[in-house]
Amino acid sequence: MRLFLVLPIISILNFSFAEQLEKLIFRDKFDTISVWKTYRTRNCYIKISTATINALKFEYELGEGNWVAIERPVKFSLCKDFIVKYNLLTTGEENYLETKIFDKDGSVFGYKLLISTTPTRKEIVIHSKDFSYWWGGDKNLDDVIKIGFAISKRSGGKGVVEIKDLQILEKLKEISHSNATFEDEEKVLKITKENTNNKEVVNINNIKSFYEESINEVKKEINHGVSIVKGIVYFVILALIIVVILFLLAVINLFKKMEYLEFVVKNSEPNIGNDLLKIQKYIEDTKSNLYFISNKIDSYEKDLVELKNLIEEIKSIHSVQERRKSKKKEEIV
Repeated sequence: MRLFLVLPIISILNFSFAEQLEKLIFRDKFDTISVWKTYRTRNCYIKISTATINALKFEYELGEGNWVAIERPVKFSLCKDFIVKYNLLTTGEENYLETKIFDKDGSVFGYKLLISTTPTRKEIVIHSKDFSYWWGGDKNLDDVIKIGFAISKRSGGKGVVEIKDLQILEKLKEISHSNATFEDEEKVLKITKENTNNKEVVNINNIKSFYEESINEVKKEINHGVSIVKGIVYFVILALIIVVILFLLAVINLFKKMEYLEFVVKNSEPNIGNDLLKIQKYIEDTKSNLYFISNKIDSYEKDLVELKNLIEEIKSIHSVQERRKSKKKEEIV
């Protein structure tokens, strides 16, 4: 019975899944392309435009030159573990697409990708460990002041590049909900609020609703368990009352038999010996029945103590959940 009551609660409270948190640092949906500037070597051609809604398109021709580039100013700092990702569509000759980051002291870090001659759209995800130091400044990535893309020659010729939804994110530590502390949950809520202010993640009301629904489910399970325990306690109390009544009736019956014994002893014939043996046997049987009833009472008392302990455990779990609910509401508000 204990497992039947506790397991449903554990199944809700002890959900365990790891969540990789990412904090949005920069995003360009290419609503406007005026901030992007073009650069080229001699005898090369490049032109930028908006191919579709929220997409940056640049057409290029390398000719006798080696590269063309587009860059835009930015201002943010990055931790050591970050991600650059965007949606990419390319057509034309086989060349290299370079993704570059410039910091305030002139350091340039880059990642080179060989683009296919077959028109394909794919999601590009570049981790910080994939970037390498290329030139200028020092080998440390300081405050970022500029980002850009470039086409460098492999086959040369013409091509078109289309980029959508450029994002730069910081990767934060992994948190497992099975052993998360209140401090970890505070960090999650803080990051969620920051991203919500940037209008880039789910609204904080959804997070609040999720926690409230989880807590309500736990409360329902606890109340259901308490109701079952109460029913069992009432049943055991009723059973004990019935046993006590039966015990009293047995005692009363025993006294009546003893009175009958006295009457028989006083008024019986000389062959009373046989009757006395029968009465003695009856008394022994009655004692055995009383001993059995006494053991049953002890057993019910032990069950009642165990049920009381179980109720205390459930009340303790319920109290912890109420404190967690109050703290989460305070943090969310």
